[in-house]
Amino acid sequence: MAKSCLVDYRGFITDVVEPGDEFEIYQGDDSPIKWVTCDDDAVTNLWVLSNGEFFDSANRLERNQQMRRKVEYGEIEEQLDMMYWDQVNGTTTWKDHVAAVKTNIVNQTTADADATFYAGKKEFEMGTEEAPSWNGLPAEKRAKVTTFKNATVYEAGWGPDPVTGKPVYTG
Repeated sequence: MAKSCLVDYRGFITDVVEPGDEFEIYQGDDSPIKWVTCDDDAVTNLWVLSNGEFFDSANRLERNQQMRRKVEYGEIEEQLDMMYWDQVNGTTTWKDHVAAVKTNIVNQTTADADATFYAGKKEFEMGTEEAPSWNGLPAEKRAKVTTFKNATVYEAGWGPDPVTGKPVYTG
């Protein structure tokens, strides 16, 4: 069974639903997001779409280990709070947290020196507005013009433009 994925032009999945449960979005050719079909039931919003292929971001080649560490360490305020409570309670929460990050995420120099570090990882090339990530999908999976359960109801005198789908005054 396939899933419907709301993907932005870069390739990041923002929502995953069953086919038919999609919510309404602007579907014009210049839309920065699009509903597309993924055949893998295991797809989540942690996956990415690159060169017509969906894959788990855990399998994504990540060349910026220092940024991964920075994110994993957390905000400075959180770290200071951990240090404070360690001092008050005589615990080592902050030290344990930093040690775990250093153990789980190797530094960039070590990663680059290890020939096997990137083995099995896939290069993630972000799409652009001119060449969105869904361009690599077969036409039947990317041309997912959807009829929504709760379609927009227009006020009198307004309706969708037949070309762009954007609301226009019809008189």
